[in-house]
Amino acid sequence: MTDLRRANLERLLRPSSVAVIGASGDPARIGGRPVRYLKAAGFAGPIYPINPNREEIQGLKAYPSIAAVGRPVDVAVIAVPAAAAVSAIAECAAAGVGGCVVFSGDFAESGPEGAARQAELTRIAHDTGIRILGPNCLGLFNASSGAFLTFSSFFDRGQPRGGRTALISQSGGFGSHLLEVVKEAGIEVGSWITTGNEADVEIGECLDWAAREDGIDTILAYSEGVKDGATLRRALETARDRGKPVIFLKAGRSVRGAAAASTHTAAMAGSDAVYQGVFDQFGVRRVYSAEELADVAYMLGGRPMPANRSAALFTVSGAGGVLMSDSAEDVGLDIPILPAEAQAKIRAIASFAAPANPVDFTAQAVNDPKIVGGCLQAVAQHTDIGSFVIYTTMTADDANLREPIFDSLTGFAAEHPDKVFVLCMIGSAELKARYEARGFRVFSDASRAIRALGLALRTASPAGAGVTPMKRLSGDALTGAASSEAGGKALLKTIGLRVPQGAVVADAAEVARIAEGLRFPLVVKILSDRILHKSDIGGVRIGIRSPAEAEEAAAQILASVRAAMPDLTGEMLLLEEQVEAEAELILGIDCDPSLGQMVMVGLGGVQAEVYKDAVFRMAPVDPAEALRMLSDLKGARLFDPFRGRGALDVQAVAQAISDLSRFAATHADRIRSIDVNPLMVETAAKGQGTGAIAADCVIVLADPAHPSQAGAPAQG
Repeated sequence: MTDLRRANLERLLRPSSVAVIGASGDPARIGGRPVRYLKAAGFAGPIYPINPNREEIQGLKAYPSIAAVGRPVDVAVIAVPAAAAVSAIAECAAAGVGGCVVFSGDFAESGPEGAARQAELTRIAHDTGIRILGPNCLGLFNASSGAFLTFSSFFDRGQPRGGRTALISQSGGFGSHLLEVVKEAGIEVGSWITTGNEADVEIGECLDWAAREDGIDTILAYSEGVKDGATLRRALETARDRGKPVIFLKAGRSVRGAAAASTHTAAMAGSDAVYQGVFDQFGVRRVYSAEELADVAYMLGGRPMPANRSAALFTVSGAGGVLMSDSAEDVGLDIPILPAEAQAKIRAIASFAAPANPVDFTAQAVNDPKIVGGCLQAVAQHTDIGSFVIYTTMTADDANLREPIFDSLTGFAAEHPDKVFVLCMIGSAELKARYEARGFRVFSDASRAIRALGLALRTASPAGAGVTPMKRLSGDALTGAASSEAGGKALLKTIGLRVPQGAVVADAAEVARIAEGLRFPLVVKILSDRILHKSDIGGVRIGIRSPAEAEEAAAQILASVRAAMPDLTGEMLLLEEQVEAEAELILGIDCDPSLGQMVMVGLGGVQAEVYKDAVFRMAPVDPAEALRMLSDLKGARLFDPFRGRGALDVQAVAQAISDLSRFAATHADRIRSIDVNPLMVETAAKGQGTGAIAADCVIVLADPAHPSQAGAPAQG
C-alpha cells in the first residue's frame, strides 16, 4: 500500500490524464475553470469532463460517470457538493484513478457532520491507496505538464510559463495571494499545490515531493501547522541534502495551552518555539510576511550564496549605514570591522570616507564614480567577505552618473563571480532590470535588502552519519522509571547520563545511617508519584553536613509534605550527595501532538519557566547538533570562561542531550515528557567530558488508552 500511495501521489501531482467531475460548460464557473485552464495551457493528455446531463462541454465529449470513461485516469477534479463528492471519490477509487483534487467544501471546517464526511475520505484513501488533495482546497498546477487543476482567478491574469520554484500552501486563497506577490518580485513558480483540509495529502508530503523533484530548485511554503512530523523531517532532510532552500511562512505563533502541562519542559514548549527549533535544525529560512517570503526567494534567485555570513556595507549616506547595520544585527549578518590595510586604501582613495564598515564614502563620491569601485576593490583585496551591499538611494539613476556608476559596479561584479551584490537604489524599472541581468539583487529599501540577505545566507547544519537508536526497554522498566525520581534517575544512568550517588530511604530514622556512607553535603527529597515539583511543598532540603542534620531534615520534610497533602500515602525519601556545579540547565523531552518527540535544552533551575531561554529540535540529534542547540541559547555565553572560572563542560552536556533524544526517539510510543531540571554542569577541566549531572528527573508516560499523547511509532 505504501508503494501504491507513493505512485499515486506522483500521478496526482504530475498527471497525464484528467477527469473533471461536475464539469461545466460555463468557463467562468468552478466546474468550468479547470477545463478552460487545461485547454489554454495545452495540456497534452486527454481531458474527460464528467456530467451526466451534458454530451459535450467546452468542445470536449462529456461522460456520465468516471466508470464510463473506460480508460486510465490519473487525476479527477471533484467540483460537486460535499455529499456527492464522497460517493464520487469512492467511484474514482473503484475505477483505479490515481488521485482526486477536491474543491468541495462543507467538510471538517463546517462542524460534526462535515467532520464525519472528511473522516470517510481519509478512510477511502487509506483503504484503497487513492490520493486525495483537499477537501476545501484550491487545487494545484504543474506548469511543465500543463496540468492546471484549479479554479483560482489568478490564472485569468495569465498562466505561468514554468519556473524552478515550487509554492506549497495549506490555504488556497492565501496561496493565490502568494503567487501574485512572488510574481511581482519576478519569480516564476512552476509548481503550486494547495492542501486545504488535508484529509489525506498533507503539506509535509508535498514538501518531500518538491525536495525530490529535479525540476525544482527552491521551495516556498505556507502553513498553520503540520500533521505528520516524521514526513516533515524527511522532507527537510531531503531538501537540505540536495541543497534546496526552503522558505517557510509559518502562521499561528500563539503558545500552546499549558494548563495540562505536567513538567517544565511541556510548559515551555509553545508551538512556535517547537517549530522554530525544527526550522533551525534543518536550515529553513523562516519568514513572517508574504513580502518577506518574496524578498528572500528573489535574493536566492540571483548568484549562489557565499559560504560565509559576512557583508561589507557601502553607502552615500551615514543614516543608510546605521539603518543597514541595525538590520544586520537583527538577522545575525556579520558586519566585520575592515582590516587596517583595507581602511588605509579607502582613505587614500577618499580621504573624507568613513572606512571601518559600513564604508561611508558620502555623497561626495558622485564627483568621481571611480571612488565607489576603488572602495569595493580595497575590501575585496584584503578580506574574504562574501556579500557587498551598496546603498546609493537616487544617485545610481542620476542622468549624469547613471552610466559611469553602472559600468563601475557591474565591471567589479564581473571580476568577482563568487560574491553576492545587492544594490539599494531608487530608480527606473529599466535600470533595475539592467542590474539584475548582471547578477545584482536590487531593492528600494535598505532594511528589506539586509533582512532578505541575512535570511538567504542561512544554511542548514551538515547531515550527520545518522543517530543510532537505543536498545528498547521493557514496559515494566519504563513504568518503574516514571514512578519516582529515583526510578527516573536509574533509567538516566542506564542510558548514559550521570546522576548523583544516593539511596532511597523508608523513614527519617534510617536516613542518618545511610548518610554515613555518602559524601557531604547531602540533599534529602520527598519521593512520591503524586508530587512533581517537590520544592513547592517543602519537599527538599539541601546543604546537609552531618547524619544528625540529615535525620532532622527528613523529619521536617515529611511533616511539611503531610501537612500540604494529608491524604498522601506510600511516600519515601531520597538521600543523595549534593552536586556542586557552576551552572544549571534544563534538559527535556516533550511530545508535540503533530511533530512528535522534541528534545529541549535551556537555562534551568527554578527560573526555567520565567526566562524560557530554550532551544528545541526533533529527536533524535547527534552531539554535533546538540552543540549547535547550546550555541543558539540567548545565554550561550554562560558556557565560556568567566571571572577566573573555566569554560563549562559543553561536550558532556551535548552528549547528554543526544543520549536523551535517542532514548526518546526509540520509545516515542511510550514517552509523553521527560524533565531533567536541573542538569548541573561542571567546568570542562573538572568534568573532563562527564561534567553534566542530572540532579532531578520527572518522566511522564503516555496513557495507553490515549495513544495521541505519544509521538510517532518507536524507532529501531
